[in-house]
Amino acid sequence: MPNWCDGEMTITGSISHILDFLHESITKSNAPDVSVNEYKDIIHEPGKITLSIPGNNLFWFVGTHRNFVDYKEIVIEYEVGKEDLPIHSFTIPITSAWDNDHEVFEEFARKFNISIYSVSEEPGQGFQCTMHFDPFKDEFWHDHENLYDDIMSG
Repeated sequence: MPNWCDGEMTITGSISHILDFLHESITKSNAPDVSVNEYKDIIHEPGKITLSIPGNNLFWFVGTHRNFVDYKEIVIEYEVGKEDLPIHSFTIPITSAWDNDHEVFEEFARKFNISIYSVSEEPGQGFQCTMHFDPFKDEFWHDHENLYDDIMSG
């Protein structure tokens, strides 16, 4: 049984890159035979993107083992006329088993030209997972830190 890490992830980029990320990297299940767009609705209107999923499904990140979004709906609002600027961001609550699949998220950042920053914590076992993948600054790192090093070392 995994230890669950809870935290937040912030995605930043242009609206077209964010839309590509939403279309290709989030699905309703981590099962390999489920279509990326099955049971997922993305509505894009000027100034607003809404991603929703019906029923008891969860948003899963494609290619991860157990990394998902703790929302049934993601709403991104932005200023019309500035869609092409890589300044738009949104933050979502995430849950993962043990740690984020950082290799997959680094690939997402590079593929979709978006910045991904995330901090998750598992308080029972005392560790924190941080990722920062930013193609704009060519910064790509991941850290898994034991929060209780001082206690564990005696």
